[in-house]
Amino acid sequence: MKKFTKGIITFVFALMALAPFSVLAATEITNADLDAAKENPGEVTEKRITYDDKDGKFVLADGEYSIGEDLILGNHFFEVDDANVTFDLNGKELSTELEGYGVIEVYGNSEVTITGNGTVTGALYVEGGTLNIENGTYNGRVEIAGVEICGYEKECEIEYAFLNIKNGTFKGAVTLQYANAVIDDGTFDTTEANSFAIYDNNASSIEINGGTFTGGLAGLVFNEIEKVTLNGGTYKATAEEAIGAIVILGEDTSVLTKVLGEGCSYEPELVAEAGEKFETKYVASQKEITVVNPNAQGDTIEEITVLEGADQIYTVGESDFAIFRFSADYSLFEESGKVYVDDVLVDAAYYTSENGSTIIKLAKAYMETLTNGEHTIKVEFNNGNTASAKFIVKGSTVKNPNTSDNTLLYVGVLGFSIMCFALTSLYLKKNKCK
Repeated sequence: MKKFTKGIITFVFALMALAPFSVLAATEITNADLDAAKENPGEVTEKRITYDDKDGKFVLADGEYSIGEDLILGNHFFEVDDANVTFDLNGKELSTELEGYGVIEVYGNSEVTITGNGTVTGALYVEGGTLNIENGTYNGRVEIAGVEICGYEKECEIEYAFLNIKNGTFKGAVTLQYANAVIDDGTFDTTEANSFAIYDNNASSIEINGGTFTGGLAGLVFNEIEKVTLNGGTYKATAEEAIGAIVILGEDTSVLTKVLGEGCSYEPELVAEAGEKFETKYVASQKEITVVNPNAQGDTIEEITVLEGADQIYTVGESDFAIFRFSADYSLFEESGKVYVDDVLVDAAYYTSENGSTIIKLAKAYMETLTNGEHTIKVEFNNGNTASAKFIVKGSTVKNPNTSDNTLLYVGVLGFSIMCFALTSLYLKKNKCK
């Protein structure tokens, strides 16, 4: 009996010692975990999954998840609502059989990152928030939509959604409505006769830096020429009745050369003409055309430096805003530049920009959301160049469970666990001598 008791004590203390490190790892999900969630609808499982039996969805909480095996959701799907989630496919497949739903649906002020070079069979649907795709194969459409908010006797406002694609293979159309998209690379291949690879249905902005975009009717279709920048990519239309490689809808009277990034050109030389289908105004009527970017082929881009603001200290309650000045000409930022803090895109409502060379002012309302300590601002310019600077926040009351406060907790628990091990060993040694 004594040996059994000693074993239990030792096992308990071992678990306590490992606990601080287990919370740091990504949560692995298997089909058994999903079955367990379905047995207790409405309750949060140890894998931080809540099953909603009314809608047949698995709701994910904040954090990192990885797939331990191919997940077959059947008539169910994952939902992320007002949470930040990283989904590591881990080389596995995630699939659903639902019609009219996404295999992953994103709502509210969420940010979802999909990585791990796996396969997703089913649609990805985003209504508000941000979707980041780093790699993988996607066998369904990707639909990104912002949210229109209307109030009584108040003009409607749009909360734009964001799509960032680094790479991947996409076999369904990508559609954008009230959304901002940056596509760095990838293969987009929707060769059905009536398909488009990328379809802009009133997007805010689209920046394409590379990739291959193949559709039946057209490779790229968009509404407003001012909101599209093509820094690279090959665009193809394959159907016999194809409209053309690149298409503008509506009544815009500009020519397609205006969507080219600085220094870029079409190859072969662009043939643009008026079209009739879908009220098309202008068409790059060739079935294949490539945007050539000399900078992407190795030409040197002048380095952008931080002229003012690096290593500054912002004190909450005393400072009005944080100012940074960069050496780049303001024209390189004005139209479609972006600001990130700690690699998170900052909404344009929380900063102002102005000429001289390029000045960025982070608003007081935003600075007060940051935790104490060191942070990094990164500014992305229209030519693809970036510049970064460190700064320090003091006097903040915001707590971040993922940084120093939590680390101190882990260290404290680890120290306590080591002390418990020492006491247990001493106890067992003394009892052994009796």
